[in-house]
Order: sequence, then structure tokens, then C-alpha cells
Amino acid sequence: MQKGLISVIIPCKDRDSIKPFCLASLDNQSFQNFEVIIEEGTQVCVNRNKGASKAQGEYLFFLDNDIDLTPDCLYRMYTALEKHPDSDFAYCHFMKVGALKGLQQSREWDYEALRKQNYISTMSLVRAEKFLRFNENLKRFHDWDMWLRMAEGGSHGIFISEVLFTAVYEEGGISTNKENYAECVEIIKNLHNLSP
Repeated sequence: MQKGLISVIIPCKDRDSIKPFCLASLDNQSFQNFEVIIEEGTQVCVNRNKGASKAQGEYLFFLDNDIDLTPDCLYRMYTALEKHPDSDFAYCHFMKVGALKGLQQSREWDYEALRKQNYISTMSLVRAEKFLRFNENLKRFHDWDMWLRMAEGGSHGIFISEVLFTAVYEEGGISTNKENYAECVEIIKNLHNLSP
């Protein structure tokens, strides 16, 4: 593990599916002490976990292939965790464009609020030593499940009250497909003994 290094893990079907603006936003980061690990395959959480197993960094940043980072995204998250050694991940607001639009607001860390609803994006910076792997058996809400498991183990996050990236949504993607939404919410509730 290299101290101060961020391992940026990009899960994708293949390299050609990574949006050019995603890679360009990485090139434009003010914080440049990072490695990029691209994991190809059809199962996003399998790719994320494989990438994490190869990572050399002190920190992990899981970057979906349709995300446009602000130039200071990695710097702001890295600085937040360096200043708050008691926090195990840093997270922020983000903008939605495309099939979904508007500001996706987050909030100050609150475990009880997290038990009611996920307010933390996958695009958050995590201390590698605290990462618990994504549950590859879930159909959706992989990030919510992981934040809950980390919290149940004593971890908590540090909130950055800024918009640090834009997510581009396409019709037919998992976020726009509500077909099994309620069923998958119930699965998370049962896994974590959440109140109805």
C-alpha cells in the first residue's frame, strides 16, 4: 500500500465503453497522485472487487465510466480524509444530467438517516484498509449495502458540501429502471434489519 496514493477503479464492459469525458476529467485532476485500474466484464461489482484486489493505493475511488469529475474532486476528498483520520470515507453532492436531471443532495453523516435511505454515492473516497468489498449477489443498491456494512462495523463518513462530479444517465440504465426497485429495497432492509 502506497501512502497518499489513490487507486481509481473503473468498472466497464470494455474499454471502448468508457466515456471520453470521464478519462479527460481524470487527466484534469489537480491531485495527480493516483493510479488507474480498468476492470472489464459484464458484472460491475465483480469488476470493482477485482480492481480493489489489485490496488496499491491507501485510498480507493470507484469511478463509473459515465462520470465527469470536477478538477478538484480527488483533491477535496483526499484532503477531507487526511484532515479527519477518524473518518473512513468522504462523499459529496453531485449533479445528474441526461435521463435523470438535477442536484443529488447528500447530507452530514447520520447513521440513522442512512438506515432509512442511501444518501452516499459510489463515487466516494474510501480508505483501502476499511473497504469491505461489494456484495456481488445483489441486483442493485450495492453502494448502500456497503456503506451500511461499514457503518455497522464502526466506520463513518465525512461529508463535503460541494458538487464534485456530474453523472450522465442514459435511458435503460439501472438507475432509470424501476422494475425491481421495491423488491431490492426489501432485500437491503432484510439484510440490515432496517425498520419498514
